[in-house]
Amino acid sequence: MKRIITAVAIMLPLAASVVAQTPDPAIDKPLLALPAQSRAAATVIKWKSDFTYDTLRKGTSRIVCYERPVLAGQQPFSIRGRV
Repeated sequence: MKRIITAVAIMLPLAASVVAQTPDPAIDKPLLALPAQSRAAATVIKWKSDFTYDTLRKGTSRIVCYERPVLAGQQPFSIRGRV
């Protein structure tokens, strides 16, 4: 019985860390256009049909990423910024 309790006590934190690191496609997909070193600092938003948005992840940089529907003849992403 003590072995089972010990095994559960060891495995439980490991299982929790695996669940916490599961990637979220709603956040990961909009970040694909960015270089790898910029992804961690970017904000990710999701647009709603009423032209408002939800912030999925707040970033620390000025970069904001979002997924947009791809219409025929359009690129799957766009880049906007100030010069």
